[in-house]
Amino acid sequence: MPLLKCSAGKAKPQAAIGYITNPKKAEIISVGNLFEDEDYAKQFETTAAMYGKGKAFNERKYYHFKLSCARQDNLTPQEAHKFAEKVAERLFQDYECVLVTHTDTDTVHSHIIVNAVNPLTGKKLQFSPKDYVAMKDEVNRLGKEHGYTETDFRKRGKNSRTAAERKIILNGGVSWKEELREVIVEAIEKSKDEQEFKDYLKTCYGVEITRSGKDFSYLHPQKQKPIRGVKLGTNYTKARY
Repeated sequence: MPLLKCSAGKAKPQAAIGYITNPKKAEIISVGNLFEDEDYAKQFETTAAMYGKGKAFNERKYYHFKLSCARQDNLTPQEAHKFAEKVAERLFQDYECVLVTHTDTDTVHSHIIVNAVNPLTGKKLQFSPKDYVAMKDEVNRLGKEHGYTETDFRKRGKNSRTAAERKIILNGGVSWKEELREVIVEAIEKSKDEQEFKDYLKTCYGVEITRSGKDFSYLHPQKQKPIRGVKLGTNYTKARY
């Protein structure tokens, strides 16, 4: 069933929430622990401010999760959205969430933007690489309960994994390079030209393309230096796009 992908947002949440709720893309919108008739981004910021958070430039202000449904399951937008709500309830029960299902591509998919600050405790949402893998496994488990196709997210196409990356995978983790590979493939599928590709990576996942000459160089939002596409593998180069 859906493959869970995540990025952390350090900018204010207006742009990301505005992107997923765009009427040209959004089929269904719902929220968790928010007022439906009030500005969602402002509610995120109000909650953070209440606990003295959300002011620092490098502070994680929200998390953007995406659920990509398997085409062979032929889910309707309503079914996909209900599943996204079940995932949000299981993984982010006490956090403020905006859930949106898109039908602007060949594959129905859902977005979940989660406020990084818990409205009840003021604590930040944090999870380790192992926790992230456990979340993906939980999504697969929930999907299996509904009879959906199970996704083996540990398998990838042609890439150039280092020994350190292979060790992380063996220990049940996901490296930052693997995160880049996931979102690059997604952006290729969702964009029609190079500019849309760049905009998608930046808006949805905070990934910047710092060079686009013979090859792309990608800057992960949690890293200081970019990495060339060829270092990630042949599927992630400018030639592949």
